[in-house]
Amino acid sequence: MSISQLCAAVGCCMSPRRVNYVVTILFILFTASAAFGATLVVPAGGDLQAAINAAAPGDTIILEAGATYRGPFVLPRKTGDAYITIQSSRASEITGRVTPAHSGLLAKLRSSIADPIVRTAAGAHHYKLIGLEISTFSSTDFIYDLVRLGEPAQDLASVPHHLTLDRLWIHGFPTQDLQRGISLNSSDTAIINSYISDIHSVGTETQGICGWNGPGPYQIINNYVEASGINVMFGGSMPSITNLIPSNIEIRRNYLFKPLSWKVGHSTYAGIHWGVKNLMELKNARNVTIDGNVLENSWGDSQIGYAVLFTVRSEGGRAYWATVENISFTNNIMKNTEQGFQLLGTDHPYQSGRGNNLMIANNLFTGI
Repeated sequence: MSISQLCAAVGCCMSPRRVNYVVTILFILFTASAAFGATLVVPAGGDLQAAINAAAPGDTIILEAGATYRGPFVLPRKTGDAYITIQSSRASEITGRVTPAHSGLLAKLRSSIADPIVRTAAGAHHYKLIGLEISTFSSTDFIYDLVRLGEPAQDLASVPHHLTLDRLWIHGFPTQDLQRGISLNSSDTAIINSYISDIHSVGTETQGICGWNGPGPYQIINNYVEASGINVMFGGSMPSITNLIPSNIEIRRNYLFKPLSWKVGHSTYAGIHWGVKNLMELKNARNVTIDGNVLENSWGDSQIGYAVLFTVRSEGGRAYWATVENISFTNNIMKNTEQGFQLLGTDHPYQSGRGNNLMIANNLFTGI
């Protein structure tokens, strides 16, 4: 029976005041039932993509902790604004930031082909991924992005939005070439409590998290991010959406780190010369709060060992609107880097916007 039929039924035998009361209660129960959604359990060896395709907004997909699910996986666009949640059966046992030590509590998403392990379809929205390990099957598998949030969208309507990545371990292998942990070209996206590691390549710039074709807002909070090239970057590639500037970005309480085993000549050097650049770089970004982070280890290699760069770059003048403005860098700790900051207000001789309104305050620099 529909809610309208129920209303008609109660209306024939009650006073108007009582009818209004009952109708209100029925509406609340009906809405709550729709919001809770169904629980879809995918056992080890089950078809996760089929479950994702079948899920309705509000549903939760439960994956078996420790089990492996073969991808790649696509998050399709659905109608409705309730979240579809994909999570490990033991995600609730992980409090705070996930680490590799939690591997047994995570459901494992794997692939052996070049496509991202997880990617969004155009316009996909309202997904939460919780308590997952995302990687290839082996160190010899070739891949560019482990997670790709947003394809090269040509307009804002095609940009994925309302996405949450929570307690994910996203990683390569110690000897594996790959380019990026998360390609962040979405909007209304949170990356929280996660661990991104072994993102490195020989001869190719790599990033742990990088966004250039999504408008924001973004929350990057309480993560460990490890990459040989640049741990976190916004800008650096040509946006396919004209006038786009990644904006309203919070970067708080993260640990951005490069292992010294990647440093040629160090006593712990592991023997592979990954291309090392810096720990954080903004080339096209607006309204960014960077607060309470730890940034550790950067040395002369592909660059001269900067910790942080705020440098306007317009991709040879093609993104002539690019700017780095309204930036707050506060309460951070920078350790063991050969240089501190590089600041660049315009992309001279190319046309660009003008960087402005930069505050650097109350930070600790040690071992510079």
